Amino acid sequence: MKSLFQDHAAKDMRVSILVDMGYPVKDALEAVEKCGLQAEITELQDYIYASRMEKEHDDQFQEPSDKDGIFADICPE
Repeated sequence: MKSLFQDHAAKDMRVSILVDMGYPVKDALEAVEKCGLQAEITELQDYIYASRMEKEHDDQFQEPSDKDGIFADICPE
């Protein structure tokens, strides 16, 4: 039981530090979950940064949707 309490305290501490540094709680929690309780704060920051870059990349390079039929004349099926 003591180990479980220590794990929660360690997780809360890391999340709290990251939030105090300006990271959203959601990002901080995800980083701690993915990297583990043994990860240094700098590793957690790197994870958050890489995750944001991946999301931005995915958003930039998504195929455009043609819900309005804009491309129908250009690329007829």
